[in-house]
Amino acid sequence: MERALRDGADRHRPPLPAPPVRQPSVPTVRTAGTKFVGPTDQPFHWRGITAFRLAGLVASGREDEAVAYLDWASSQQITVVRVLLTARHLFKLSSEQGLKALPRLLDLAKARGLAV
Repeated sequence: MERALRDGADRHRPPLPAPPVRQPSVPTVRTAGTKFVGPTDQPFHWRGITAFRLAGLVASGREDEAVAYLDWASSQQITVVRVLLTARHLFKLSSEQGLKALPRLLDLAKARGLAV
């Protein structure tokens, strides 16, 4: 009986609102024909590097090291930093930890004009 009351009450609850949409925190890059362009259609020069452990640095409280790396990348005119959130054979970072660190990492990169 108690379950039937609970189930009946659930039918009368309004649906939960959708979670807010998070605005992208990286520079917008898109294609125009065969070229990459930025938000105002200026050419985007793809100069990339892979930072395997960058999300792990942020996740483990070593943000100062991540910032130093991003500052260096920006000073070298790198425009794209490829980041791995999980790589079982390279480092120990759970999917949950990587995803939790991602928004902060994106903000740090954006502040330096880097796409991730």
